[in-house]
Amino acid sequence: MNILTIPPGHDVASLTVAHVLKTMAPSALPRAVLLVPNRRAAISLRDAFRIASGGKPLLLPCIVPLANLSDELLLLLGTKVLSDITALPSAMPEWQRLCLLVEQVRLFEKHRYDDETFRTSLEQALRLASDLGALQDRFTRYEQPLTMDRLRGLVTGDPARHWEQSISFLKIVAEIWPAIETEYGMITEEARQIAAIKLLGKTWKATPPDYPVMMVGSTASQPATADLMHIVAELPHGSVILPGLDGEEEWPEVHNGHPYFHLKTFLDRWNWAPSQTKVLAEPTASIWLSVLGNIDDWRTAKPTKKDWGHIRLIPCRHVEEETQVITLLMREAAESPDKRIALITPDEGLMARVAVQLTRYDIQVDRLAAGTLATTQTGSLFQALMEAIASPERALPLLNLLRHALVALSDKPSWQRWLAIAEPKFRGIVSTRPGTLPHLPESLHTHPATAKAAALVRGLAELSRSRLIASAWVKKLTTLLAPAVPESGSGQEAVEEALDALAAADLLGPLDADGFASLLHRQLDVPWRGPILNAHPNLFLLTPVEARLMQFDRVILANMQDKLWPGLSQPGPWLNFSQQQALGLPGPEEQTALMAHDVLMLGGAPEVFLTWPNRDAGSPTTRSPFIERLVAFLALHGVEESELEARQYLDWAVEIFAPVEFKPATPAAPCPPTLQRPREVRVTALDRLFSDPYSIYAEYVLKLKPLQDIDAELEPKDFGTLAHSAIAELTAHWNMEKRAADEPILHRIADAALRSFSDRPNVKLFWRNRLLKALRFVNEAEVERRKLATRVSGEVKISQTLALFNSPLEGESTRLLGRGGGGMGHEEDNPPRICEVQIPLPLKGGAKTELALHGRIDRLEEGADGVTITDYKTGAAPKEKDVLEGKSVQLLAYALMLAEEGKTVASLDYWELPHAGKPGSIRALPMDGDIVEHQLGPLRAALTAMCDEKTPFLARPLNANDRIENDYDGISRFDEWAG
Repeated sequence: MNILTIPPGHDVASLTVAHVLKTMAPSALPRAVLLVPNRRAAISLRDAFRIASGGKPLLLPCIVPLANLSDELLLLLGTKVLSDITALPSAMPEWQRLCLLVEQVRLFEKHRYDDETFRTSLEQALRLASDLGALQDRFTRYEQPLTMDRLRGLVTGDPARHWEQSISFLKIVAEIWPAIETEYGMITEEARQIAAIKLLGKTWKATPPDYPVMMVGSTASQPATADLMHIVAELPHGSVILPGLDGEEEWPEVHNGHPYFHLKTFLDRWNWAPSQTKVLAEPTASIWLSVLGNIDDWRTAKPTKKDWGHIRLIPCRHVEEETQVITLLMREAAESPDKRIALITPDEGLMARVAVQLTRYDIQVDRLAAGTLATTQTGSLFQALMEAIASPERALPLLNLLRHALVALSDKPSWQRWLAIAEPKFRGIVSTRPGTLPHLPESLHTHPATAKAAALVRGLAELSRSRLIASAWVKKLTTLLAPAVPESGSGQEAVEEALDALAAADLLGPLDADGFASLLHRQLDVPWRGPILNAHPNLFLLTPVEARLMQFDRVILANMQDKLWPGLSQPGPWLNFSQQQALGLPGPEEQTALMAHDVLMLGGAPEVFLTWPNRDAGSPTTRSPFIERLVAFLALHGVEESELEARQYLDWAVEIFAPVEFKPATPAAPCPPTLQRPREVRVTALDRLFSDPYSIYAEYVLKLKPLQDIDAELEPKDFGTLAHSAIAELTAHWNMEKRAADEPILHRIADAALRSFSDRPNVKLFWRNRLLKALRFVNEAEVERRKLATRVSGEVKISQTLALFNSPLEGESTRLLGRGGGGMGHEEDNPPRICEVQIPLPLKGGAKTELALHGRIDRLEEGADGVTITDYKTGAAPKEKDVLEGKSVQLLAYALMLAEEGKTVASLDYWELPHAGKPGSIRALPMDGDIVEHQLGPLRAALTAMCDEKTPFLARPLNANDRIENDYDGISRFDEWAG
C-alpha cells in the first residue's frame, strides 16, 4: 500500500503538487487523476500547480472533487464500462423526492387522525419531509440499512405511544420508499453518489489503471470513501495522501473525538501503522496535538513559548466588536503583499459582515455577494410578486412590487414620477377591492403606466383565486412579469434554474397561492454567491471544510462558540443519539473529531487568532471546548490566559470604529414670532395646549402632518367618526319625525353608516353590533330628555348637530347658533340645521391678538338656565378632575366661544356610549360660577400666552407619566425643551 502523509503545519496543496511533479514524468502528468474532497480543494491544487510552474505552460492532471464523482465516471473509466455506468439507476431530482415524501407525510397524518378531510399544511409537510430526507441520507452515507425490523429492535417490552407513532412515521422511508424507488426506477442523489464511488473502486480493483491515481486530503470519515482510498492505495500507480498525520506516540490512546480518530479507524482496518506511511515533510511540533489529544499525557508535555507564541486569544464583548476586530486583523495583515490571510468560521453571517466592513478600506473579498437566491434582484422580485398575489386585499405588498428595482411600466424617469404621485394614495386605510388600484389622482388617469398597472393588479387578483400545478404557476408568474420587467437582474439564471426545478412539484397537484408561496420560498432560500470583481487575491473567507488542503500566513478562527466549534449536534425528531449509534450512525463525538482535525491543521499557521463574542443576540455564550482545553493545558504549565490575549486589537477597534461624538449647542426653545404663531386652531387641538404645546407648534407653525401607514388598521377614532355620523342621522330623524326611531330605522341608519366598510366584512360585523348599541342608547336618552324638557317648560327644545369643518370659512364670520341671531326656538319655528362656523375670540392684546377657534359641537340644548353643551364619547369620558386640571378643555373652549356670543352655559355633558361591555351613561358638569371664574379665565389666559411671541412651545410641560405619545415625539427635544 502506498500511503503518504503531510504533518500539521504544512501546506497540503503545495506539498502534494511538489510530490506529483517530482514523481511523475511530464508525459504522464496529463493522464493522472487526482481525487480531492471538494471543489475548493480542487481550486487550491490548481493554484498550487500554477505557482509551481513558475508561469510556464503546464498540462494539468484531471482533478476531480469527490462531490462531482457521479458526473465524471465516464471520464474516469472510459467507454469500456459504459454499460456498467448506464446500469446505475438515475438520481432522483431533489424536489421530486421531497414532493413524494410530502405526499406520504400527508397520507400518514390523514390516517393518524382518521379523517379523510384532514390535510396537513404544505409548509409543515415540507418541513417533515425534509427531515425525513436528511435521516434517509445519513443512513445511506454510512451504508446502514433502514428497515422496520431494525427500528422495532431498538425498543423491547411495551413501548410508549410516542415511540409507536415515530416507528409508524419512519415506515415512510423504511418500507414505502423502496417501493417508490422501484416504481420510478431512480434512487436518491446520495445513493447515486455512493454507488458511483463503489463502481469506480470495483472497476479499478478489477482492472488497475495504467496511469497515476492519487487521493488527496480525505480523512476517510465515510465508509465508501475509506474503501476507495484503500483500493487506490493498493493500485500499482496509486497513492493516498493523508492530511495532518504526525507520528504514532499516542496512537493507542486515540479515541472518538481525537483529531486522528478517523485516520486511525482507516489505518486499523488493514493493520497499517503510522510509521509505515511516508512523510512528505519534516514533522513540526504542534501544541494542538497535545491539547486535543489524550488528557492523561498533559503533565508529561512541556510546552515552551515557541510552541504557543503564535496563538492569540481575543475575547470580544459582542458580535459587532468581533466583526470589527477581525476586520482590523485582516486589514493589518494585508499590508504585507505576500501574506495569505484567512477568516475561517462556520458562520456565514459573520463572513458577510466582515466583507462589508472591509469595504471601508476599499477591499473586496470573494465571498457571499447576496446571501441567498431570495435576496438577489430576480429572487426578491418573485418573492414580492407572490406576496402581492397571496394578499391581494392589502396595499403594501402591491406597492413593494411596484417599487421593485426591476419593475418599470414605462421609461424609468416617467415611471419614477408615476410612483411619486401614486404612492401617497397607497397610504392610510385603502378601501379598494382586490384587482383594482387605489383611487389615483386625475393627472395619472391618462398616463400609459396606469393601464399597465391596472392590468398587473387584475392579474394578481386572478392568480390569488387560482389553483394551479407548480409548473403552471411558474409559467403564469413569468408571463405576468414579462411586460413589467424590461431588464434582467442579479441571479437571473440561477433563479430560472430554481424555478424550472419546481416542475417536479407537479405531482402535488393543484396548489393555491399560499401553497405555491411555500414552495417558492423554500426553493429560493438556498445560498447564492455572485461573482465579485477585483477581489483581493490574498484574503479568504472560508468554512472549515473549504479550508482543508490550504495553508495561510495568518488564520483567524472566528466565532468560536461551542455551538459552532465543534457544533452542538441535535438528535433529531425521531431517533435519539443512543438509538442512532445502535443503528450504526456516527455519534456527536465524530463531528468533534472532524472539527478537531480542522483545528489541528489550521492551528499550525505562523499566526493564529481565536476570536469569540461573550454575548450573542444579548445572551451570554459558551466558548469552544477547543479554547477551554488550550487554556487549561497551558495553565497546567504556568501560562496564564492573559498571556495569550491580544487586547490591543480591542482597543484599536474601540478607537477606530467608535462613533464620532457630536455635541451640538443647546438649541433655543421654539419661540416663533407673532406673525408665525397660529391664529386659527381647531378646538380639539386645545387639549394639547396644556399637555404638549410642541405638537401645536409642529402642526400649526411648521405645518407638519403625520404620514399615514400603508395598510393602516382602523383605530378607535375611526369608529368615533362613524358613530357621530350615525347619531347625526338619528337626530335628523327625531327633528323630522318628532318621535323615537324604531328598530328597523336604527338598523337602516347603521347599515348606511357602515356602507364604506363593505370590503371589510369582519370590521363591519364587529362595529355594527357596537354601533347599534350606541344608537339605542342615544335613542332612549333622547326620549327621556324630551320628556323632561316638556315637563319643565311645556315645549320641546331642539337638539342640533353642528358639523364644523377642520378648515375655517373664508370671509365674514358666522355666529355659532345660526345666522342672524335669535338663538334656538321651538322646533316648529326653528328646525335644526348644519352650520359651518368660525368664532373670533378677542384676547387681551386687542384685535391684533384675535384667535379664531373652529370645531364641532356634537349637541346643543337651550334651557331656562342656559345652554347645555354635549359631547358624545365612544370611549371613556374625561373625569371632572381632568377637565378642571386642563387635560380635557374641549368643552371649556366651546363654553368660552358661547360666552363670546353672549350665551350662558349651564352645563357640560358627556354622553359615554356603550363600550367594552359597559352600558352607556351621562355625566354632567354644571358650569357654576366657580368653574367659570377658575377655568374659563385660565383658558383664555393660556390662549393669550400661546399668541405671545415670548411663550415657548415646550415639549412636555406636564409630568411625562401623565402624557400619551403623539405623532411629533420623534422631532421634539424632550431633554432641552421639556417644561
